[in-house]
Amino acid sequence: RVMRLSNPQETVALGLVYSLLPMKVGREAKKTAKYTLLLDMGARAMDLTVHRYSTGAGDELTKSKVVCTWPESAGVHTFSGEDVDRLLKGYLSDYMTSCGIPQGAAWKIVCEGAWVKPWKENVVSPRLNEGKAVDSCAFLSGYTLLLPKKQPFPTIDRAKLEELLKTELENFKSLVTGCLDRAAELDPAIAEGGVDMVVLTGGNSVWYFTEELLNGSMPGLTHPALKRVQAEKARVMRLSNLQETAPERKKAVAELENVLKEVFKEKEKTDRKDRENTAVEEKRQAADTNKKKSETKLPIQEQRGTYTLTLTRKKQMTGAGDRIVVSVDQKETYQLGYGATVAIPVLPGRHTLTFWWSTLKFKQFPYEVNITGNTAMTVSASMVGFVSRILLSN
Repeated sequence: RVMRLSNPQETVALGLVYSLLPMKVGREAKKTAKYTLLLDMGARAMDLTVHRYSTGAGDELTKSKVVCTWPESAGVHTFSGEDVDRLLKGYLSDYMTSCGIPQGAAWKIVCEGAWVKPWKENVVSPRLNEGKAVDSCAFLSGYTLLLPKKQPFPTIDRAKLEELLKTELENFKSLVTGCLDRAAELDPAIAEGGVDMVVLTGGNSVWYFTEELLNGSMPGLTHPALKRVQAEKARVMRLSNLQETAPERKKAVAELENVLKEVFKEKEKTDRKDRENTAVEEKRQAADTNKKKSETKLPIQEQRGTYTLTLTRKKQMTGAGDRIVVSVDQKETYQLGYGATVAIPVLPGRHTLTFWWSTLKFKQFPYEVNITGNTAMTVSASMVGFVSRILLSN
């Protein structure tokens, strides 16, 4: 009676099924063999199990048996959350390519950060589950200024997702029917009465099509063993957060919290050092400016000319908290905060304006301007991860 649980999530799932199923199927469960189809749909694989059980007096479990597991051999490609991630990445990459971004660069932008999965889980899946469409991607909005061609975001609705997942959905149906066919071979009683309940577990089971294909709301999946659950849709249950009840889940969360604490501690050290270096640099620049002012009796306006160059920084979603530094001919420097405006006195003629982020001085953006009178220009700046841009326009 001492066992090692090689797959705790599936084991806990079956345990909950035993306690919940009598409430679902009612008194008919007594003295009669019943069958459960369990689909564990994770990030990397999909596992199916058909389980036979029977109950005695007082709904007490007396006999249970795993009829079959599917796929039977290791290494068989099933249907996982990574398949959905891959197809969504390709969809977003194609959109950026249509906007003029080179294919390689578009794919790198989409895959460089781990943002596609949260977008899928927090935006795409919930909206499609509600029957709504997805008409934007917040992450890509940071690259709007960089896109050579302006294209509207291609809407993702249920029809579009099912088109993208056409092959994977057919694979899903084949896995279910293959499992039920194998179970009927091993236990002919399944062919007569079918399964009494379908239980969905795992993160990938939250998609609307998993439940709707199995309960018959979506066409395309038919099997004699599913006749009962498709006639009574309440027999299809989803336990998407089941793994949180396992001790292994709590242990993993604790380990992850410790790792994150170390990461944030190291990041705080780096940020503090950057802030200190920035403060020292700002003090040095202020001292140099005050020294120059004290060494001359003429105001800067009279020294540099009578024209004014006005720079205004646009308010954008990315890089809002970082200041921009601009120098004129590698001499005076000015700070340009989020949505701020600065007036710079300049002489007529050509000048070099050099921009950089206050925290990234090594990455500079120089522009040549020809001043023939009072001039107003706009500065657009974005920073997403390690990709930053500062653009100057009239």
